[in-house]
Amino acid sequence: MGFVEETGAAQHYRDIRIAGIYEGTNGIQAIDLVGRKLSMRKGDVVRELLLEINETASELHSANLRESQDLSKMLLRICKQQRSGSLRKVAQAQMMDWPELLPIYECSGLLSVVGF
Repeated sequence: MGFVEETGAAQHYRDIRIAGIYEGTNGIQAIDLVGRKLSMRKGDVVRELLLEINETASELHSANLRESQDLSKMLLRICKQQRSGSLRKVAQAQMMDWPELLPIYECSGLLSVVGF
């Protein structure tokens, strides 16, 4: 086999070569999400998602666990911010520059923590 195979270095080399493909497809899917899917039904898709997230955050807040209350406060704040201004941005996504939509994209990591 040899030193490279026995230490696992060859597997790292193979893995890193595929990383560029993964990143490229993730970017394409993100552009599709922001540019096409979020603006479906004039933003109602996002509005419904935010309402569902708001309900979940309210349930977390009423659970009386310190950890869940911290998370629920953060989720409720994000939902309020997104409802107040970003839905208009989502509805106009085709007319906007991508950097203006970053706040919506940035909260997606937090939302994935709670299963959205």
